[in-house]
Amino acid sequence: MGGCDSTSPFCRSTQLQAVSVAFHAAVVGGCVAVLTASHWTASATTVVVASVASAVVSAVVAWNAQRLRVAGSPLALAEAVLVTLAVRATGGAGSEAYLLYFPVIVANLLEDQRFGYGLATVIAGMYAAATIPFAAAGPDDAVAVALYRAAALLATGVGTSSISQRFAQCSRAASAVNAKLKMRDHWDEAMLRISRGIDSGLGLTDTLGLILDSGLGVLHGDVGLVVLKDRSGRYTVRAARTAGGNILGNVIDPSEGAVGLCMERRMTVLYPGAGSSGMRFREVEDFHLAKMIATPLFAGSEMVGAIAFGDRHPGELYGYDDVEFIESLAKQLSVVVVNANLLEEARRRADYLTSLNQISMSITSVLEPYDLFEKIYKSVCQVLPLDAFFVALPLDDPTQAEMAFLMDKGVRSPSSRLPLGDSPTGKVMRSGRPLLANLDESSDTQGFSIVGAADDDDVTRSVMIAPMKAGNRVVGAISAQSYTPNAYGEEELELLMTIAGSAAVALENSQLYQAAREQSITDQLTGLGNYRLFHEVFSREIERSRRYSTPLSLIMIDSDSLKDINDTYGHAVGDMHLRHITKLMTTLSRKSDYVVRYAGDEFMIILPNTGGAEAMVMAERLRSRVEKTPFTVDGQEVSATVSIGVASFPESGSDVETMLKSVDEAMYASKRVGRNRVTRALAAVTRSS
Repeated sequence: MGGCDSTSPFCRSTQLQAVSVAFHAAVVGGCVAVLTASHWTASATTVVVASVASAVVSAVVAWNAQRLRVAGSPLALAEAVLVTLAVRATGGAGSEAYLLYFPVIVANLLEDQRFGYGLATVIAGMYAAATIPFAAAGPDDAVAVALYRAAALLATGVGTSSISQRFAQCSRAASAVNAKLKMRDHWDEAMLRISRGIDSGLGLTDTLGLILDSGLGVLHGDVGLVVLKDRSGRYTVRAARTAGGNILGNVIDPSEGAVGLCMERRMTVLYPGAGSSGMRFREVEDFHLAKMIATPLFAGSEMVGAIAFGDRHPGELYGYDDVEFIESLAKQLSVVVVNANLLEEARRRADYLTSLNQISMSITSVLEPYDLFEKIYKSVCQVLPLDAFFVALPLDDPTQAEMAFLMDKGVRSPSSRLPLGDSPTGKVMRSGRPLLANLDESSDTQGFSIVGAADDDDVTRSVMIAPMKAGNRVVGAISAQSYTPNAYGEEELELLMTIAGSAAVALENSQLYQAAREQSITDQLTGLGNYRLFHEVFSREIERSRRYSTPLSLIMIDSDSLKDINDTYGHAVGDMHLRHITKLMTTLSRKSDYVVRYAGDEFMIILPNTGGAEAMVMAERLRSRVEKTPFTVDGQEVSATVSIGVASFPESGSDVETMLKSVDEAMYASKRVGRNRVTRALAAVTRSS
């Protein structure tokens, strides 16, 4: 019995196997019946029993040979020898037992058509060898009969073999078509799942995962990758199905690996394949793949990425059908990517405009400089990746700028002066043009080092500096910096420029507000704070002293000489006298003290964290200095004195009103006892009813 060819449709048909076994049984049973009838005088029952028994044994042997896929040539030849013995025993050319050769031919051709030509030749030769001696002793036409029958056996074998081979070819073709149709059905199901997923509103990440899972199901693969082009032009892994580590976000070099090769050639690449022979692919080595297929993704003529699948198990290599499938999948994926990019761009643009509007509104509503810089920094953090940030403001010295606000990794550094020179910040502030730099080598970072960096090991790799312009005037510059290479592009620079424009308007508003506020709380003659500032500061300091139980003192100074100076020298000299007292007070006071002009010739000094005894020392020093330090008018010295009152919290009062009454009473007490005195208010003055 013939061995089973794995590609033969006969070997997969139980019905045909049964027919083949039946033919074998018929041959053996027929031969036994012929031999039994020829050599013995036997009853019909004996012939039937012997034939059936031998046929059953032959069927069992043939079926097991089929099932175990035992080579069929020995069995076929054994049957041919048995038939030859039967033909020989029953008369050679005159015996009809030769017909048993035909089932031998058919049975073996049903199993394997490869035995057809050779087996037919052997059987025809065996028939001729078994009958020619009888033919030679018999009638003249016996030789012709023997040769005719041998030729008929040969022709039958050859013809049957040809028909069988043709039928097998047709059957294989039909099976291939059927397999392809099934594969197409699988494709259609996969594409339908993908379409339904897209229609259901899946996000890009989920859609990419669905496409990879569907592709792996069709191609029976183990590894799947989707590589997409990002906004900076790099190709990164956006979705992956692997049994290894996480490779999402990895940058793919278009000149490396099977994925890189397919993008470089802009065509599908197979491994192993004619176009990839002798090449080493990184993906094949990293994932231990036996085969791989990759194809690029296009949006029109622009390449936007690639998709690839691989299988770790050796077997049938990827072929043209698989190429057709992955290219169909790539077309659908390209549409998904384009639509997702358009949607992402629309959303990003909407978020961009919303953020800009919110940033502009929030920035322009802030009037205090410190709060403004903090707000600008937080606004930039909302829309840009950054590690360091600064705000630089111009100074009267054009060679320097003030680093008014500086953050590095969330840590604020104190403000400082920055020499401009040929630095990037200096160029931006002088030209009014923005700067964008992505630095690759450490030698390229000269001039870009962030002042006050939190970690000296970090090196600036991406820098943007935008001028803050009010009209054509540069009022400062803001900079966003990152330690990550290629963190910024033209789009990020445009965003920073827009924020810088809003920041410039806000900075001008803040400066105008500060100038107006400064004017409203500043005495124009002396440059000291005025009555309004005094009440703001003193109310705050009273509250602080009450909350933290700290001492607080107040000194009131009144000129004893202003009226006489005005009457003698004129009001201009009286103003000089007030400025002279101002200079002495500011010289003797501490940085933590507040010196204000309260009214006319009256001045106040607020001394935080200072008790009554210390305040008395300060007041006496001031009184003595005024007395001993005359000022000069047209070469003539003009002397003056002051009367001073001192009050302390809480002894002299527990609120602003009682403190003011106490210090006022103390000052007038100095006046009443002869002026040029210092008097301390020891007890609070009762409020008048």
